Amino acid sequence: FNITNNEDLFSSLVQIGQHPRELSDTLTLLEKIGHFVDKENNDLYVKYSASGQAPRTCFSLIAENVNVARVLRRASSDWDGGYCIAGVFGHGDAFCLRDPSGIRPA
Repeated sequence: FNITNNEDLFSSLVQIGQHPRELSDTLTLLEKIGHFVDKENNDLYVKYSASGQAPRTCFSLIAENVNVARVLRRASSDWDGGYCIAGVFGHGDAFCLRDPSGIRPA
């Protein structure tokens, strides 16, 4: 990674209630992704539980319907610099993400 606005990203994490342990671009990007994964999970849980689904059913529905692209778009909306990331979420969805300018091509 070569994130040029890492200090701003760190500050934005603190402002939204996250507590990153150090100022590194890798940790900051992972914290941002984690925050928006948590938000997506919570939003879906509220939606499904409000519709009367049992908790166990809610968890299955979340795994089936989590929008990984939305999570990554939200997490990376304010990243500046070069990056190329691949990963796997706990429910099995995999992803690849690179900076829009192609600074770090895959």
